[in-house]
Amino acid sequence: MGRQNNLFARNHTKGVCILLNPSSPFKLSSIQVDPEGRFLIAKLTIEEKYFFIANIYGPNNCHDQGDFLKALSQQLVSKTDTSKVIISGDWNITLNRTDKLGGLPWKATSSINTLVDLMKELNLPDIYRELHPKSKSFTYVSKSLNLKLRIDYFLISRSLSCDVKQVEIRISIAPDHNAIFLSIGVKNDFSRGPGLWKFNNTLLEDNNYKELIIF
Repeated sequence: MGRQNNLFARNHTKGVCILLNPSSPFKLSSIQVDPEGRFLIAKLTIEEKYFFIANIYGPNNCHDQGDFLKALSQQLVSKTDTSKVIISGDWNITLNRTDKLGGLPWKATSSINTLVDLMKELNLPDIYRELHPKSKSFTYVSKSLNLKLRIDYFLISRSLSCDVKQVEIRISIAPDHNAIFLSIGVKNDFSRGPGLWKFNNTLLEDNNYKELIIF
């Protein structure tokens, strides 16, 4: 089993987790934990590059959402490089009317405005909506309420958006939420040259070495 970083809560309204595949080339450098059980922020390194991956679970009432977004913003600014951030999870916030079908009419709330301000301040676009501006796909469905919402999404640093290969909403085994999927490439800034190899021909004078050579 790979590396697990869990943040548990006593009920189903909190708790997040980050899993790393054991064969992944990423290495975990550090982890930031929200004492309220709302987010984890992991610093991962690969080939001398680093990224900050955050998993969040936002509250579903307006007052708590404001406190959550303030705490998350403070951690992002003080503990990360905001040009190398990928945030995913259940925000419990629909960013615009396209992200809601059914129920009461969509309207901007203080929580929505706070999140939009955070996105603008830290330059963290909703990459799914940028790549699928007219999509009517949703991540949360309630048959009893006749309601569909897109409340699970990625916010990523603008500097990483050009490296995104794919972002999708997929069917999952969860009872009422679909999965969100992001594929992003990691560029190698260090291109290899033609190289030069020199053979030490004095080794050919060593009979033991010559016996190891396979033609």
